[in-house]
Amino acid sequence: DRLVLLHSAGSLQRIEISEGAAFERYSADRGSLDGVLADGAGMTALDTTFRGLHATLLVNVVSTNYFEVLGVQPHLGRLLTADDGAEAPPVLVLNFASWRNAFGADPTVVGAPIAIGGRSFMIVGVAPRGFSGLTVGAAPDAFSPFSPGRLGKAWVRIVARLRPGLTPDRA
Repeated sequence: DRLVLLHSAGSLQRIEISEGAAFERYSADRGSLDGVLADGAGMTALDTTFRGLHATLLVNVVSTNYFEVLGVQPHLGRLLTADDGAEAPPVLVLNFASWRNAFGADPTVVGAPIAIGGRSFMIVGVAPRGFSGLTVGAAPDAFSPFSPGRLGKAWVRIVARLRPGLTPDRA
């Protein structure tokens, strides 16, 4: 009940500001917002190879503070952090259901490499049971970070957590 939608995918088309710049401006607001996150305006189906097995995963690209702003704790391993930004090696957080169904609930997947589109990612954690992201009725298999500087003209949704005691109208 503290989350508010600040920007939905593509709504800045007629304004001379990129989604990345809008995300950075909202993130700088220390008066009414406890945190600001961004996620991709959909999921991308990516071909993966893990321990010799091929699969297609639906991946949601999110800001590195996505789980922190939502107050989500990992089921296994860790979630994304600021250290997973643009210059860091690529990482992936699995959705709990995907970890259970596609990876056999194997705890040794944390720390293991997974090839996505010919690029090596490291699986760093598993999201908690029941967490499927912000899109009602659609659950990604995994989450991967982007950084605000790399957003450019990408279509994203920007969501904020209001400070306690503030209503959306007051904020």
